[in-house]
Amino acid sequence: EQSPNKKVRYKMETSDNTSVSSSFSRASPWDLKMQPKTIKAPGAPKRFKSPFILYSTWKYRQIKDDLRRQGQSQKMIGIAKMVAECWKSLDPKERDVWNERAREDRQRFEKEKANYVGPWTITVAPKHLPRDPRAPKKPIPAYLAYSNEKRAAMRKMFPDCTNGQISKILADMWRSVHEDVRKHYLDQAAERRKQYQSHITAWQDSYLKSKGMGFSARHLEVQPTRKEIFPGA
Repeated sequence: EQSPNKKVRYKMETSDNTSVSSSFSRASPWDLKMQPKTIKAPGAPKRFKSPFILYSTWKYRQIKDDLRRQGQSQKMIGIAKMVAECWKSLDPKERDVWNERAREDRQRFEKEKANYVGPWTITVAPKHLPRDPRAPKKPIPAYLAYSNEKRAAMRKMFPDCTNGQISKILADMWRSVHEDVRKHYLDQAAERRKQYQSHITAWQDSYLKSKGMGFSARHLEVQPTRKEIFPGA
């Protein structure tokens, strides 16, 4: 006979294992963005369009041009509603014209489909690595580090100034700061960039290797720009 303690303990272990496995099986939004995407092959035939799509494409441009000539502006959803109303009130003879165009477009698609021998879809890697909250943060430039240290003092000195005015004051201070002080912040920024480059490279390689990705990460060197060194110049 099975003791009640063993039965309860077995249920607790099963529940824990299930909860842990389910939590690890869920993919984060960043993981989903990192997955290779399946898109339509560039050389595959374009699918045929319905009569309404053909009509709305033509009518949308016509209404938009008329509004522009009249000096009026309308949002996209407003023009789309106007196109739908025009389609509902369209004369049957005119609608037959668009039905015929849609039939010709369908025939074009069927003909190209019969002659096409290439793949219909291809798998591509994401063009850019999306930002992951677990990834190392980008280093701040020299000017930003300088302004962060001086901003509180400038606020006390100029309490009536806005954030934009304080930023202009800090930019003027940075442009006229002594070369030794500037070199101190630039050296610190260079060290932060060096550390970030090594950390992000190691992190990307380890992450892609753990996910079994078939493509390599794009490692971009972080270099200071003239705008970072001389803001407002």
